[in-house]
Amino acid sequence: MGSRLRQRARGQPIGRDAVDLPVRPERAACKLCGVRQPVGCDDLATLSVGDRLERRAELEAALAAWTSKLDEAEVERQCQDAGVAAHRVQNSPELAVDPQITHRRHWVEVPHSTHGSTIIEAPRFTMSRSRVWPEVAAPALGEHLYEVLTEHLGYDADRVAELAAAEAFD
Repeated sequence: MGSRLRQRARGQPIGRDAVDLPVRPERAACKLCGVRQPVGCDDLATLSVGDRLERRAELEAALAAWTSKLDEAEVERQCQDAGVAAHRVQNSPELAVDPQITHRRHWVEVPHSTHGSTIIEAPRFTMSRSRVWPEVAAPALGEHLYEVLTEHLGYDADRVAELAAAEAFD
């Protein structure tokens, strides 16, 4: 996991079994992994951004040594307990059962014309006096084609039939 933390700090993609840590909270990270020398927390707090970037390798090495002994769930828990914003990287099945996502009702089951029902993402926010919630899934390809052609574009039934016979909708 440590190398993945270093990759993330350099803006590179990270893979499974990793924890996403913000790059900036050096003070919290020092407290978390017990880094004192040669890069002590008091030193980091007084360093300029440029100086911290120059010495970043020391902090990354300490984090890598610490995280290599733990699984991603424990790293996440300890980071959050210490006030460091961190969350383990999740794949789709893990995200589907994430306790916070579930608590916030992020996933909504809605009716679908072809599949019976499907799961979609809910809105990212709620309003106190307005219901902004999905009622149905997106339409299937061509599901409302006849209505669009006749009601909105003014095509008559014969013209729609001609287009269908010419396989314009296939």
